[in-house]
Amino acid sequence: MPNKSPEMHSRRGRRVSRRYKKRQRIRIIVITLLILFIGGLVSLISVLKKTESSSVFHLDHECVLGEDTCVAISGEQKVTLSADEKPESLKVITFTTTLTNIHADHIVLDLQGKKMFMGINQIDMKKVNDNTWSGSIEMAVCTTGSMIWLASLLIHDESLAYPTRAEFEFVAQ
Repeated sequence: MPNKSPEMHSRRGRRVSRRYKKRQRIRIIVITLLILFIGGLVSLISVLKKTESSSVFHLDHECVLGEDTCVAISGEQKVTLSADEKPESLKVITFTTTLTNIHADHIVLDLQGKKMFMGINQIDMKKVNDNTWSGSIEMAVCTTGSMIWLASLLIHDESLAYPTRAEFEFVAQ
């Protein structure tokens, strides 16, 4: 029977010290932590590159969509929303938005009832020129006679992680 010292033991026919095994475990842990750190750093850099903060827009003044052009401002950026006529149930309305100092790859206009779920009402707006987008939708029927709607413009820019959002309210009969 081979004589084993307290510091040594046999593994697959070779003698390996406990100190050597401990160093190997520490190396594996350090390498694993280093890989995780580098992966986390790369992820953080890519997120920071992509998440320039999207703007928060505030209405410049009260407006009546269909009669006025509604304007929302955030610093030097401006979003306007207008309708070709006063919104009414079962009427096709064309909405137009103009962007100032904002880049957009894609814009979605999302219409929701403020106090009542009115289904999914979204328009993929089409680019008319460099900063103007337009889209048409038939307004849903409201059984109460009058409905306050929230119009959210979701302005997608591929360099941002989240769309920029501008919100407007209007009443439809």
